[in-house]
Amino acid sequence: MKFRGSIFLSVVVAGFLLVAFYPRRAAESAEKDAVLMKLIVSFLDELHFDPKKMDDGFSEKFYNLYLESLDPSKRFLTLEDVKKLEAYRLKLDEAINSGNTDFLTFPSVW
Repeated sequence: MKFRGSIFLSVVVAGFLLVAFYPRRAAESAEKDAVLMKLIVSFLDELHFDPKKMDDGFSEKFYNLYLESLDPSKRFLTLEDVKKLEAYRLKLDEAINSGNTDFLTFPSVW
């Protein structure tokens, strides 16, 4: 089982890298990103040793970690930027489960 899981993980990672660096149109990109997001969520639900329920608690933790990784020294995002992003705090779980990656496109938020 471990061997099969590592092969599957390798295929998912290779697919992610191929999709991430392959040039494409914006509409095509959104569709592929949605499929990829659903594939990753499915993979985590099926094969992770300790799958987590994606609810508002998960969404809040994900938001905090993502915001911290974007600006760890708090030099680039203004308070106004953070307030705009605050709208996504409890909506990330629904976006992830539906394959919606709009929260990753911050220029549309700014």
